[in-house]
Amino acid sequence: VRVLVRDKAGNLSDELFYGWVFDKTAPTVVLNTKPADISGSTAASLAFSGNDSGSGITSYSCKLDAAPVSACTSPLAFSSLAEGLHHFEVFATDRAGNTSAVAAADWKVDITSPDIRFTQTPQAISNVATAAFAYTATDDGVVITNFQCSVDNAAFGACTSPKSLAGLSEGAHTFQVRAFDTAGNLSSPIKYSWTIDTIAPAVKLTSTPELLSNDAAPLFQWTATDAGGLKDVECFVDSASVGSCLSSALTLPALADGAHTFEVRATDAGGNKTSAKYAWTVDLIAPVVTIASGPDKITSAVVANFVFSSTEPNGLTGFECKLDLGNYEACVSPKQLQKLIEGTHIYYVRATDKAGNVSVPVTYSWTVDLAPPLIRIISSPATLTQGGVAEIKYEVADVSSGLATVQCGLTAPSNTIADCAA
Repeated sequence: VRVLVRDKAGNLSDELFYGWVFDKTAPTVVLNTKPADISGSTAASLAFSGNDSGSGITSYSCKLDAAPVSACTSPLAFSSLAEGLHHFEVFATDRAGNTSAVAAADWKVDITSPDIRFTQTPQAISNVATAAFAYTATDDGVVITNFQCSVDNAAFGACTSPKSLAGLSEGAHTFQVRAFDTAGNLSSPIKYSWTIDTIAPAVKLTSTPELLSNDAAPLFQWTATDAGGLKDVECFVDSASVGSCLSSALTLPALADGAHTFEVRATDAGGNKTSAKYAWTVDLIAPVVTIASGPDKITSAVVANFVFSSTEPNGLTGFECKLDLGNYEACVSPKQLQKLIEGTHIYYVRATDKAGNVSVPVTYSWTVDLAPPLIRIISSPATLTQGGVAEIKYEVADVSSGLATVQCGLTAPSNTIADCAA
């Protein structure tokens, strides 16, 4: 605007000039730097800039959360922010008093580490060289899937759940896993320790019955050892369990005649199993002996021959024989006795089978008679006679075995002998 003033005398004043800008356009403001949507820091830096093509920006005003609006400049830094959601606003004012639209930033301060736990682990003592793990993590109720794992104290590396391990060596192992959230908060690692034991226990039977035994209730003894410790020792008789056998000795209940098996099965803490098995036969039946032949019941022979035998399905260790009141001695069939004395004799034969069963002795009795009968003439005809009937009276006796026959006869003229009355 130009202003000139003339007075009545015609004098002209100096010119006055006045200029101004008519500005109705609001400035603009933008955030050039702001925190990440989720931040693991309690500090925040923000930078902003504005533009006004009219009168120009004179000031900026800022507001954080519920704090009052105040003048501010860029950049702007905050510290010691509380955990949780935050809201920041900034606007610009130009010389004409126009104010910009608000530029805002929202972010969340998260300084809490995720919660993590195992949902699957191997057994504390395992008999396989593999392991399977599963784990889950949450952060303020949100499931986290960012994990880092370490095996046997190696460096942590990215991993996912579930996690499978293979080719593990015998012995102790550790597995660690930790989670980190979007804000970068890293949880403390959770750790699981376990032992791989693929070596089965050592089991040895130290006392057993004979392969063929006449003991119906034999004693078994054994040793069972394992470097990692035993979980159980179980006994089986004829494939049937008789329960836990941690005492290392067991006397079996009375068994029936026939074939049997005994088994000791040891299981270690890792589930490895080892068995020691023994098979044997219980023979409770004594053999039966038969004397097939012997001397005549009454004989004058001082030699006696015997034939005897036994039927025993499991076999014999041998025979034992004795005469009269003598002692048993080993013998075989056929058996000959010599130099027998006169009188009645009893011969005993018994057998022992391979299980140790001894038979009831079988006996054979007979009489050895070495003395001839006694004959005495009581009366006889004269030594010289004219013929006719001749009468001879006699008596005979045998004190040992008794008489079998009495024979009489004339030496002349026929020289014949025939049975006659005793």
